[in-house]
Amino acid sequence: MRQSVSLALRENFEDAYGILDEAKIISPDYFEIFRIEAFVAFRQGDNPRAANAYETAFEYGINQPQLHHFYGGFLIRSFGDYPAASKQFDIALESDPLAVPVLREAARNKFFLYDFGSAQGLLSKAYGVGFLSHKDGVLVSDLQAQLYYRQAEFLLRSGDPRGAFESLRGLQAFVSGLSQEYFDATLVEHLQKALPVIESMQRYEQFCDLEMLDTLELTIRKLHPAFAVSALNEKCARDIYPRRVGLMKVQGRKETFGFLRDEEGVDAFIARASVDESLWAEMCNGKYVEYSIDEHADGKAKATNARLWEFKLGKA
Repeated sequence: MRQSVSLALRENFEDAYGILDEAKIISPDYFEIFRIEAFVAFRQGDNPRAANAYETAFEYGINQPQLHHFYGGFLIRSFGDYPAASKQFDIALESDPLAVPVLREAARNKFFLYDFGSAQGLLSKAYGVGFLSHKDGVLVSDLQAQLYYRQAEFLLRSGDPRGAFESLRGLQAFVSGLSQEYFDATLVEHLQKALPVIESMQRYEQFCDLEMLDTLELTIRKLHPAFAVSALNEKCARDIYPRRVGLMKVQGRKETFGFLRDEEGVDAFIARASVDESLWAEMCNGKYVEYSIDEHADGKAKATNARLWEFKLGKA
């Protein structure tokens, strides 16, 4: 069935369904076959077929927590039905209360219901369980950051600037205490969305700690590559080719080479052989890298001297 999923991801739906039809002959009452069929149909944009497949899957696997987990995700992505999805996640957690993937998805769903208290409870449970992989830690950390700024935005919009300030205070404590290993491109991008809320809060100086807000704003801005590029170029002003900060593009990436794109949209070729394997893996996983650009005789920009981009948190 993994092959069926792989085919669906490549939009080869006919062959994906063919594999599932054969599986149904061998194991006609195995719920997982119908769950995969629902996934294939979802990828194809056939929501009615996906819903019917889930209905059949529940006939054979009503007590399977992962089935409720995936169905909840389907309800969110296909219909935006957050209350119904919340019920599915609750059922999944009744059977497996320590499942971090379900806790993550359930917490994210609570954001859209503006139930930030419940979302925090779910994330706290995820932290309490611990992470089986670094990726789990990155994903939960990203959700925790989102919770703080989404809650601040909601409270400010609802006429509760004091509550919004407390949420931003929580964000400052969280960001300043978070290990650097959990800052990936997605988390940095999400933190930028807190800047408008921080700027709006600075008008309420009668009960806000402006120094804390300034520190939080500066910390977030320093995380963004656009600011790093500016600082690096200033430092390397005498260089013919100033240092850049960018990300590996997914499009065009091959086994032996790829392309880095900086904040100005400039692409640079990079050969896998020019960096060590650990750095190549970091780039493929969305980590920012610092590098120089060398323009060769063929007119193509090539990245050289690449290294993982390091930044420091805290006050200027």
